[in-house]
Parts: sequence; C-alpha cells; structure tokens
Amino acid sequence: MKTKRFFSAMLLTWLVVISLGASQTRAELQVSFSWFQDSLAPYGEWVTIDDYGPAWHPLAVDETWSPYLDGYWAYTDDGWTWISDEPWADVTYHYGRWTAVDGYGWCWVPGYEWAPAWVSWRANDEYVGWAPLPPEALWQPATGISVWADVRYDIGPAYYHFCHTRDFGERNLRNVVISRDRNTTVIINTTNITNINYLPSENRIFNAGPVLTYVEQRSARPIPRYRIEDHSTFQRSRVNGDAYIAMRPRFNAANRSAGPSLGRSASRHIPQAQVTHGWRHSALPEEQRHIQERMHAEVRGLTPENTPARHVVHRDGGLVPAALAEMRQRAESSARDRQPADSRSSRAGTIPLSPRTPTFHPAQARPTVSTPPKPIERKEGSSKASSSRPQRIDEPHKGPARPSTHPMP
Repeated sequence: MKTKRFFSAMLLTWLVVISLGASQTRAELQVSFSWFQDSLAPYGEWVTIDDYGPAWHPLAVDETWSPYLDGYWAYTDDGWTWISDEPWADVTYHYGRWTAVDGYGWCWVPGYEWAPAWVSWRANDEYVGWAPLPPEALWQPATGISVWADVRYDIGPAYYHFCHTRDFGERNLRNVVISRDRNTTVIINTTNITNINYLPSENRIFNAGPVLTYVEQRSARPIPRYRIEDHSTFQRSRVNGDAYIAMRPRFNAANRSAGPSLGRSASRHIPQAQVTHGWRHSALPEEQRHIQERMHAEVRGLTPENTPARHVVHRDGGLVPAALAEMRQRAESSARDRQPADSRSSRAGTIPLSPRTPTFHPAQARPTVSTPPKPIERKEGSSKASSSRPQRIDEPHKGPARPSTHPMP
C-alpha cells in the first residue's frame, strides 16, 4: 500500500512539473508588444512618433540622463553587454532602439531581437565611445551593423558617451564620461569600430566593439567577464558570481506581424520634425560640416553589402572587429571584381545618409537569415584603433544641457 501511494505521489509531482514547464513555454511563445507595455508602464509614458509608431519615454530621470549612461560594460559570451540597475534595463537596452526628441527627451522604440547592447562604437588609444542606435538601424543578420553605422544612420556627436580608456572598467560610467561639450573634438579623432554580427551556428547576436585584450591592458579596473545564463522565469536580469543571468524571452514571429498599437493609451503625438540625430545644438555649423566630412571619408566605399559585420577569430580565442583598412581593401577588391574592365579605375561610391524622415515599423517582419561571411583570423594587436590623440578644447562651444523641457542635441 505504501509503495502504491509513493508511486502515485511521484506521478502527481511529475505531472505538475510537466504542466508548469508547458505553461512557461507557452508564456514565452506568447510574449509580444503587450509585454513591453506592461513592463515599462510603471516607469514612464507611451507616446506615438511619426514614422516610428509607439515609443516609451522614461519619467523618473534627471535632465542629464540618456541611454547607456547609468551602468557598466561587461564582456560575456555575446560580447560587450550593458548591465544596469535601472528597472527598465532588461527591455530598453537589449531590445529596440532609442531616439532623441527635441523639447521632450529620449524615447525608446520597440524592437524584437535581443542583443547584448544596441550601440555604435568609436575609439582611439585614449578614448572609447558608444552611442544608442536609432530606429533606422534595422537588424539584418546577413549584414549586421558595422563601421558605417554613423554615416548610414546619421548619428551625431551628441548621441555619444566618451570616457578615457583607463576608466572603461568603472562600474558606474556616468561618473567618468567626459562632458558632451568636448564630443565634437574627441569624435573627429576617433574611428568607428562598430561590429554587431550574427552567429548562425548558435543563433545569437554578438557585440564585438573594442578589442577586449587592448582595453584590459589600459583599464585601471579589471573588465568584468561573465557567462550568460537564461532565466527560466520572467525575472530581472542579475549578476550571480561569474554568471549574468539574463531575462531575454524570444518573440514569436506571429506576434510581430500584427504590429504594435497603443490605441487611446498614447499620452501624446510627436511629429518627426522634433526627432534629432545628435547634431542639433551640438556644434557650430562649420564644426558639423567638418565632422560629417570626416565620418564620410572614414568609410568611403564601404556599404552593408560589401562590408557586412563579421566576427574575427582572435588568436586567444576571442572575437574582435576587423581592421578598417582591411575592410576597405576587401570592399574595393569586391567592387573591382564586379565592374567591367574599362571602368575598374573608378572609385567606389560613398554611403548615402539615411533620410531624415524614414518609414519605419518596429514590428514589421524581419529579413530571413542568410549565411554571414566566414570568420577571418587575425594576429594579436592587428586591429588597434587609431593612435591619434584628441586635442583639448580651449574655448568649447557650450550647448544647453538635456532637460526634458529643453531642445535636444
């Protein structure tokens, strides 16, 4: 009799476990735009922005706040990962994109792929900088997001945070980022090193960015390294020993196709004319022209088609971005191969700027995955950033701070 009761109890326990597992699986499959709404509603308000659709604006932030500021960078299985204690961090720094709205503040536009961070990177020997990617930066696994990000998506200096390389390991980077008044001088002496690529064999997005060993040698504090583990439930991500336990549910394609809608819950409507890309109020017109010319010259001839983001197998087993010179060489070689013999002396074209008012639907169907280029092997130290050192600004052009009631940069 006791044996029978024992096996009955075991069977009941097994059925409960199976039921809970199935329930959890169903919950993950049903995650959709409504999950974004429910997760973010306590911390801000939802608005509608022309061409972007629904967007979320945080309320409990000070006038100097901007995305990817209150937190730190850690190196994980998926590359550079942004870690923050902000209650909206799990959603807004790993899904979707950010845009600045003049007279209002920063707004987050939903996206449906999880990444360690969605940022553009710039660096030289002295500085490392990162900027939130705007909604124009749609994810396409075949091309990823590479060194042409600033030009392709029209990212200006005011979007960037820069810190000294020695400070990159700090646990609260807000305390060490330089004043944005200096961005116009620093940015022109740095090189874009963005490399967000897709690893098809593991179905994950990798954020390469700065060379890990290079930064580690120059950082005053150790760069934290974590392995990523997935949460089994919808709980906030956290660091546990040497693990970063991430809450990153995958989205069902069927839930994206319907498109997000706020209905009557949107608190306001924002015209596209108020959207800024980091140029407004950030520099004098002559400075802006000089910076834009420098950015275009930096990636002349490089496009998503001939220079997709790709991972590089480093000698120590890490993944680092490809050197800019080598990327340009590959792009020019590819262009020559496609041209008729009598026209191969012509120079490859430049990357056009994105339109100021693009049509963008966050929930649209994403491109199918195609096989990215094979990795290349690189020797230690072959992909260092430019060694030019930014000069200091004696009399900086001071723009206004970024309160929500003032013009955005």
